[in-house]
Amino acid sequence: MSAFRLITAVVVGATVLVAAPASADSKVRSDARHDVRYVSRDDQGDFGGRSTAIPSRRLGDITSLRVTHGPRKITATLKFRALRKEGSHTHWFQLRTPRRTVDVFLQADRESWKGSRLIYELGDEDNEFSCRFSHRIDYRADTVTVVVPRTCLLRPAFVRVGAETMIESGGHRFYDKAPQRGGPYNAGPPRGPRVHR
Repeated sequence: MSAFRLITAVVVGATVLVAAPASADSKVRSDARHDVRYVSRDDQGDFGGRSTAIPSRRLGDITSLRVTHGPRKITATLKFRALRKEGSHTHWFQLRTPRRTVDVFLQADRESWKGSRLIYELGDEDNEFSCRFSHRIDYRADTVTVVVPRTCLLRPAFVRVGAETMIESGGHRFYDKAPQRGGPYNAGPPRGPRVHR
């Protein structure tokens, strides 16, 4: 099963950026350190079951989530204790607005550490919808950024962003969520605070 198909099943079941204009609202939420957890494969070969804390793990440990809501785009940046080219990475951003919720997935591995991207509307995960968004994974700065045009979210008055990073390595899937300490594996990203236009 491909990584994207697997993550879609889960859905169903300082970086250098252009400075935000004065009219943009921006919020930064710190995320607890040492809160990475992992799940292992079950008898059917799927990840799930009880998760286990692994506080010593630095790779994929989120330290903050910054969201900027500008006049034309919404920018979300995850900062990590460490982000290295190791294993298979999935970065999942969920952007919620009063009229539309979208899931953005970035997949990075040895085939492309720059990462490939997909976007779905919540409730319609079988069909990727048209939205020209961008992303950047910066392994030197330990950051992952997505930039989504406001038009893709129907020009919302506010947005709430949550995120989750999952790294598959050595038969385990390590994960961390922001802004949240721990949390169950299958729950998806948490809801972040409202960030107004």
